[in-house]
Amino acid sequence: MIEKLKDSVEKKFGKKITCQKDCKTISNNILETTGEYLSSATLRRIFGLLLTNSNPSRVTLDILSRYTGLRDWDHFVKINRQTDSNQNHLIETWEILLEKSKKISNNTLDSIKRKSGINFSKTINRQFIEERISYFTKNEYNSTALIGPGGYGKSTLLANWYEKNSIKKNFSSNIIVFLQAISLNSFANSEIFFEDWLMRQLGLSPDNNFLTNLKNSNALTPGKFILIIDALDESNLQGAKLEKIYSSIADFSLTFASAKWLKIIISTRLYTWNKFKTFIDSNVKWFYTEPEAFSAEGANMPLLTPNEIQKILDNTINTRFSRRTLLEEFSIE
Repeated sequence: MIEKLKDSVEKKFGKKITCQKDCKTISNNILETTGEYLSSATLRRIFGLLLTNSNPSRVTLDILSRYTGLRDWDHFVKINRQTDSNQNHLIETWEILLEKSKKISNNTLDSIKRKSGINFSKTINRQFIEERISYFTKNEYNSTALIGPGGYGKSTLLANWYEKNSIKKNFSSNIIVFLQAISLNSFANSEIFFEDWLMRQLGLSPDNNFLTNLKNSNALTPGKFILIIDALDESNLQGAKLEKIYSSIADFSLTFASAKWLKIIISTRLYTWNKFKTFIDSNVKWFYTEPEAFSAEGANMPLLTPNEIQKILDNTINTRFSRRTLLEEFSIE
């Protein structure tokens, strides 16, 4: 706990204490702040600049605690034990959600693989989605959407991205909840809020407002919480229940707009996006969904590049013949 006090003192001071000059400066700073005096020699012993075999006195600990803004040493210990307890609880809960999210997301991945028009192993990872999601997760936006006509491969894109990134070391602490929109039917037919429903899917009690509490506490999270809702256009609901889904996703985005650790990704067709976006608060900017991001086909995602088409040919047609078919052979003069 004394090490934590030293860290807090240095944070208050604004820099690491590494020399005799620092100890003289902070001695004056403590006197100005608290009206109490600690000699530079005492401070040098505390910060390891003078050898000593004794621990700091209670008076010294009290003065340093008051310098950090607390009443005394007992108050500092109490506050920091509570902080440690809260952080341990956060980590324990995060681990529970992490394990459960893997099961949910892998089930979604398996479902998309089964529905794939070609053998899923023959599909390709597209560079643009890696770049777009990487930029999105590192910046201030908390929501984005992949929008395009049917057959554009939106689900395959997300499935490939999840399969590739979920096993990366730098993603190991990220909670990725990969859902198909059809699974939201159980939420639409319930009487609980969206966050409560989501926590229930992840194994917590529906009244456990873990995400909201985390946002309000400003605690440092072990990783990011990434919610992916695939194929919003495939929901078979209508009327009030469909509007409940739209409004709840939009409200969830608004609630966590300032939480840099929470990200939302949806995929859908343009028709459904135009209906959904009417529920989005004007103060929340969804990444890469402005009008200029769309093509004439109603997509905010590019067509396959020549290299990507060639990779698909190599993965499919060219596996069955000794002669390699090239894309140029299909070019129209």
